[in-house]
Amino acid sequence: MNSGIISTRYARALLMSAKENKSADKVYAEMAAMGVAFGAYPEIKAMLSSPTVTPSEKCELLMAVAGSKASKETQKFISFVVNEGREDYMPAIARMYEQIYRKENNIVISTLTSAAELPESSVESIKKFIAKLSGSKNVEVRTTIDSSIIGGFLLDIDSSRLDASIKGQLNQLKYYAGH
Repeated sequence: MNSGIISTRYARALLMSAKENKSADKVYAEMAAMGVAFGAYPEIKAMLSSPTVTPSEKCELLMAVAGSKASKETQKFISFVVNEGREDYMPAIARMYEQIYRKENNIVISTLTSAAELPESSVESIKKFIAKLSGSKNVEVRTTIDSSIIGGFLLDIDSSRLDASIKGQLNQLKYYAGH
């Protein structure tokens, strides 16, 4: 069976269960944290795929990744996934849960990259701009710092990019100057 189908089914089932238990928001935060951990530490995925790691160790690992105060919903779900032998799909399930949750709650996700840390007031202004642009009241802005853009910022919203960086402006100038 296709891994996309499997992860989608499990994520939908988790969301339905979390909604029934009024813990969908908490589970969303836990799945987001798991997604970040899976991206930052590829060795977690390797351990989940390893036949030498026991199911109970895999369960403990996933519980640790979910956070020390993971909801009962997430704990039960992790146990279920490991018992079914589907722990390899957890990174995809976490991503899919986030996607489905955002779609249902009309949440727009964006990434703001700047050369230095921006004041919170600037981030809030950009959030308001995104809300107005997208028509969504629920906007999540993830900030990153990249000194190579020299100054200004890059704003990624879904598949669109607004480049207001000095590096981008210099590249445009170079392009139009014919070099």
